[in-house]
Order: sequence, then C-alpha cells, then structure tokens
Amino acid sequence: MRLHIFFSFFFLVSHLWVTFGLPTNLERRCQPQGKNPYQLTGWKIVTPQSPEGIYYQARLEQNMHFNNSFPCVVVYSRNADDVSNAIQWANFNNWTISVRSGGHSYEGFSAGNGVVIDVHNISSVEIASSGHARVGSGTMLIDLYVALADAGWVVPGGSCPTVGIAGFTLGGGFGYLSRKYGVLSDSLIEAEVVLGDGTTVIANSTHNTDLLWALKGGGNGNFGVVTYFTFILRPMPKTVISMEASWGLEQLHEAVDAWQKWAPFTDERLTSHMQVDTGGAAFAGVFIGPKSTATALFTEFLELVGINSTSKPTLTERTWIETVYWLAGCPDPYKCTHSGVYTAWKAKSDYVTKPFTINGTDTIREWLTIRKENQTHAFAGMIMDSYGGQINKVAPDATAFPHRDTLFVIQYLEYWYWKIDDPIRSQEWIRGFYADMRPHVSGQAYRNYADSDLDDWQHRYYGKNYQRLQTVKQQYDPHNVFHYQQSVQLPSM
Repeated sequence: MRLHIFFSFFFLVSHLWVTFGLPTNLERRCQPQGKNPYQLTGWKIVTPQSPEGIYYQARLEQNMHFNNSFPCVVVYSRNADDVSNAIQWANFNNWTISVRSGGHSYEGFSAGNGVVIDVHNISSVEIASSGHARVGSGTMLIDLYVALADAGWVVPGGSCPTVGIAGFTLGGGFGYLSRKYGVLSDSLIEAEVVLGDGTTVIANSTHNTDLLWALKGGGNGNFGVVTYFTFILRPMPKTVISMEASWGLEQLHEAVDAWQKWAPFTDERLTSHMQVDTGGAAFAGVFIGPKSTATALFTEFLELVGINSTSKPTLTERTWIETVYWLAGCPDPYKCTHSGVYTAWKAKSDYVTKPFTINGTDTIREWLTIRKENQTHAFAGMIMDSYGGQINKVAPDATAFPHRDTLFVIQYLEYWYWKIDDPIRSQEWIRGFYADMRPHVSGQAYRNYADSDLDDWQHRYYGKNYQRLQTVKQQYDPHNVFHYQQSVQLPSM
C-alpha cells in the first residue's frame, strides 16, 4: 500500500554499518575530574573503551543524521537508583546529561557528548484492576499495546512501534484513538521522576502537581528523568474498521479540501490522516464502532471529494492489535521490534487552524511536483493528522500541551540515504516547502516533531504555557542540569 510507504521505507532500508574513527580529543574530554564519590550502576555501562561495536551501537540515534555524538558514558539504567547514580556522577564531572528512551528524537536531542542515560531497560507494564497501568519509561509503544491488548485495554498511542513511551508522552502524544480519548498525556495521572540532584519524587494530583502539569506535553528532557508513568486505560474495542482511498497528484486539491473540512468535525470515534507525496493523496482512517456507521461516514467523505479514487476505496474489519500492525506497516510483531534500521531524515511541523484555500493546496502540489522531477528512492512528503474531538475539548492551559484549537497537524518529512546523499542538499526541498507554506498555517509547531530550525520555538511548541513551564523549571531544576538546544530555560536566562 502506497499509504504506508513512509513506514515501509523506515523498516526496509538496510542497516548501514560504518566504522568511524574516534575523535582525537575524546580520551582527554572524557577524563573524569578526580575521585568520584558516586558509582555508576546499571544493566550495562558503555564507554569509548568498550569493544568497538558495542560503543558505536550504544551512541547511535534512530536518525543517522545525528551520528556525530561521542558520549563519554552510556548508562543503561534498570531503575530510579541507576538513574540517580548517573545524574550525580555526571554532575560531579560537570558533564552534560542526555536522556534516551526509544532514541527517535527528530533532532538528536537524546544524544550527547557527556552522559547518556538510556532507560530502554526500564520496560514493564503493570496493569491494575482499577483500569490503570504503571509503565516503565523505556517501554516501546508496540510492547505496551500488546501487553494491554492481552488484558483487554488500550491507550491513545502513536503508530510507530519502536518509539519509546517517554518521549512520546512527554511531548503530548497524538495517536489513532486521540479524537476519542485525547492525546496520551491527557491520560497521564502519575509519574516517578528523578531530579537533577538525584532525588526521586512522585508527581500526581496531590503531590508535585505543577510538575505533573508540565510533564503532560512539556516534559521532554526538561525537569528530570521519568522512570515510570501511570496511565488511565480504556476498554479495547471489539473490532476496528480501517478505511483507505487515494487520488492522483492532479486531484490533490479536491481530496485535501474535502478531508480538511470533514475530518476534524466528524464522529470523534474516527481519527484519520491524509498523506500527500509525489504519488498523490492517500487517506487512511481508523473507526472504533459498528461497520454500518463506518460505511456511512466513509461514503459521506468520498461524496465530499466528488471524484473517483484512483484506488478502490476499502473498508477492513480488524482486531485492535491487527490494526496496530497495519498502522505500523510491519507484517508481524518480530519485524515491528527488530528492524535494525537506521536512516537519516529531516522533519518539520505546522498546525492548521483555518482550512487551506486553493492557494494553499496549489503550493503543496507545486512543491511535490518539484520533488517528483528530482525523484530519489527516499520518501518525501507531508502527513496531515486530524484533531478535533476530545483533543480540542481540553483547555489550552489545562496541561502543558496547548494545541487545542486546531484542525490538524502537518508533519513534513524528507528522507535521504545516509552516507550516500548530500544531507544539506537533501534538506533544501523541505525547508523551501515549509517556507512557502507560511501564509497558510498558524505558526504553531508540535514538540514531538522537533525542529532545530525554528525561531521562537518556545511559543511555537508551548504557546502561552511557556512562562509557567519556566516557573516549573525553576522549582525542579534550578541549576539547569537538564539542558539542550530546545530545553525549557530558567526564567533568568
């Protein structure tokens, strides 16, 4: 299915094993400062002195564009004590701290040259009879979905199976049940957090309430290291109906125009996206409810488009877990978690609060035509995800995630072959496309699609909530232990 070309590309590109030379200053830079009173503990401690293959694999992000980080230490933590030891050990040496769950940070923010605290091994799912689940912060989304499905529960998570629960939740967390149940951070009711001084706190509705507010959409590496989350669960739907249809590039305006005026306002049990690339526009929707209702909704949408789909429109009834694999574009659980794929990409994002005019859709088509004329085998395009429903029923300041008045979010994507294509030239297209879309979008951006190009990222990501996030930063990380290019800044900075 062309609809899943982005996901298929991600999982099928060969893993590129390349030997790098270590930087000449690495040994000097990573020399500890005297006798450290703290001891590193964990499942595994990796340093530049570790066997070559182990060190190189430990330092890599999913996005190979950011393979130029050479950490002094990678600590694979098992629990809050391991995280605390790593934080205090790094503080003693005055080394930067980076936090990694799934390693999917779009701008490599979970990589670094000091101490990388990897929580991948804090991976567990404990389901309570109360309809809550305590989830380790290193749990991959696919592992969470499988564990919950076995017990008859779901959460509104995303489609990429190997994304870590921590980064996904802390940036907001949009997924294919979000119009019905909100973004995932709306379901967060408690977190265990290790702060910059090594102490561990619990944030919930009665303790450290400001910290919990901040973690719900503004917590990516800003205040501490989350080791456990507790989520409200939702009953797993008995069946799920998926919808698919596609149109050619010459029919893009009709398809996008109908979708943007329908998808954010239709039955909240239906969450959908429209992917546009050099092949045209492809629609996919997920509905939790009876097939008869899904059929009526799908027919309504196709009539709004008003022109025949270039592929046969299809409705498919699946179980929830079958739908998870379909959305992920992987045929079975093993390939969802053992892709062994590292590639390079650039992403950008926009929120749309007013429907595109024909000038907006013409701009999209023009830039896709440019890309088509300079076609490579790597994916490039944009994915638009519908908001509305329960997402927009939450006040913008109720959590740190402010994007509650939007029609849909855009994710622009440009992939290239790492170590083959020129990354600077490869990114010219996406930056030009993004620049020409300025008259047609709100100027807001989604933190989980991190973009280091952004000016005024503080307000593009967080809107009016940024000042309160700074206050939380002052309270819980007064010495700015957790900092990187787009971390929340102290009020005095």
